Amino acid sequence: MRASPRQEASQVPVNLKVSLAGRVSISTDGLLIDEERLPGRQGRLVFTYLAIEQGRSVTRDELAEALWGETPPATWEKALGVIASKLRALLGECGVDGTKVLTSAFGCYRLELPEGSWVDIVAAARGADEADAALAADEPERAKAEARGAVLLARRPLLPGEDGAWVERKRRELADVLDRALDCLADACLRSGDASEAAKWAQEAIALQPFRESGYRRLMHAHAAAGNRAEALQAYERCRRLLAEELGAYPSPETESIYRELLSTAPNEARAAALPEDGLVSAAVATADAAPPRVPMDWWRRKAFLLLLTLGVLLAAGAAAAVLVAAATDGSSQRTAGADPAAARPLRVALVLPGGVSDVDDFPINPKINEGLQDAAREYRFEPRVFDSGFDLETFGATLEKVARERLDLVIAFGTGIEEVVAPVARRFPNTHFVVLDTPAEGTPLEGVDNVTGIVFSEHEAAYLAGYLAGLLEQESSGPRLNEEKTISLVGGLPVPPVERYMAGFAAGAKRALPEVKILEGFSMTWDAQDRCAALANEHIAGGADIVFPVAGACGFGALDASLVHNVWGIGVDGDLSYLGPHILVSVVKRYDRATFLTIKWFKEGRLPRGETIRFGLTTNGVGIAGISPVVSESIRNKVADVAVEIRAGSLVVPSRNPR
Repeated sequence: MRASPRQEASQVPVNLKVSLAGRVSISTDGLLIDEERLPGRQGRLVFTYLAIEQGRSVTRDELAEALWGETPPATWEKALGVIASKLRALLGECGVDGTKVLTSAFGCYRLELPEGSWVDIVAAARGADEADAALAADEPERAKAEARGAVLLARRPLLPGEDGAWVERKRRELADVLDRALDCLADACLRSGDASEAAKWAQEAIALQPFRESGYRRLMHAHAAAGNRAEALQAYERCRRLLAEELGAYPSPETESIYRELLSTAPNEARAAALPEDGLVSAAVATADAAPPRVPMDWWRRKAFLLLLTLGVLLAAGAAAAVLVAAATDGSSQRTAGADPAAARPLRVALVLPGGVSDVDDFPINPKINEGLQDAAREYRFEPRVFDSGFDLETFGATLEKVARERLDLVIAFGTGIEEVVAPVARRFPNTHFVVLDTPAEGTPLEGVDNVTGIVFSEHEAAYLAGYLAGLLEQESSGPRLNEEKTISLVGGLPVPPVERYMAGFAAGAKRALPEVKILEGFSMTWDAQDRCAALANEHIAGGADIVFPVAGACGFGALDASLVHNVWGIGVDGDLSYLGPHILVSVVKRYDRATFLTIKWFKEGRLPRGETIRFGLTTNGVGIAGISPVVSESIRNKVADVAVEIRAGSLVVPSRNPR
């Protein structure tokens, strides 16, 4: 029997091209079927859905939900059949057997395009992959060619005018392809010596993903390579300001290191161009007229020195550079102390730290404090000094007194629980100003000691943002592992106030986004036994948790390891922990480096409060979140930014304790 003309045509290789981004179309040699010929809006959606899922059997229920949501019409099955028949006819016009290409069986539809067919969004992803491979092989020209093609395809909008979860998901995937292609294009241009072209592509990447720091780093490198240091510094300032104002966060160490290098080599006019225009303190250039925010507060008396010194692991600072906004005072006379800013004699400043700055494993916070000291030393031209206080109260007291006898101007001490030692030493040396990090002046033995300033943080505010972000992600059901009942794990070290503030803020934020979320909570009763935190996290994950928030110092790394093993999200504390892997959703950080720098700045200017406490919170950019996973959508980031604005404006007061 002779084959029909259509059957004969289906056996001939067809140069079939499918465009899904922009206007949906099917084309072959000499023939174009534009989306106007598709069977209406529903035909456009069905064809796009099946083309995206090419080769997979898609259930009718899945297609119905994609078209009509949760309330399809009574005749939806018949409607799908009619749409499929019309699509088969259009495919037949292109020279393929529509009945073989678009099949229906066992309650499913399946689109299997002929071998060699071209689909634009598939080609875009492949182009981005090829560009990355070419760049890795040190072939920048080939990388540029592949990346440009991917950019041209991925730039086009997918199904404009449509909404729905699957549409948004596919748009994010296409946006990721565009991001990768732009990044590769900028890197390839920079490697081939075209710095101006690299800056152009980096600018486009930033416009698409303004919260991704990698784009700003590429832009800074490109401007610097082109000899435009001032523009490179301004790129940093844009990044710094956006993170501070929208998320209460600050640039990562990688971004900050580029900034510092530029700043150290930039001429004076470039330094001036980098200064903020909104009265904020920017990184090592602290020229703004920001006033220390004072807060009265109650506090708990901490006794066990060794145990609570190790709490420093829990409270480690995040990645460097950010800002502090000016805070209004009550108009009363302020008691401040400090050296005469015009004095020719250099400042005499010292840090007293448990373990010095070399014991990073046990005390990772110390290098961040020292970083703030070194920044201030470069800015104000003095010789910084750091003293190792030892690990017990007696040794700490002896070290502190020895330091005080050297008649220094300012002594900054860290080590929770040390207030009982600092108070008597400060009274004996009234001409030296003492600053105690993570300890308030009020409600402790430091109260009434005029030459002492306390520094505290509102970590619960930053934890609220991280919890809200986690709750929104749970709501989207886009985590690594999906559960019907949304559950989050909180793993604490000891139930002490800083830990409770972290956990209370995180839980409150998660419940705001997802009121029905289930919170599993447990305490390891240790700061360093990682197996205990891992056991708690494993127990919670077995109970359905797919997000783990450990606030337990070094012990918390055990919980994060468990989250990696079980393919669930982990939340970092103590700094930006995104380097641990793609399972880190976001990190909650505190600004010890900036607190130290600004303490010295205010002392130098004669504005450091005496006998009072300074609080670093979200409003003053003293705490924040960092290292947000690229999986997090732009809409979630914007919602988190809106909540940060609420906290800054005072319209949202974050609870610091969990109701029990």
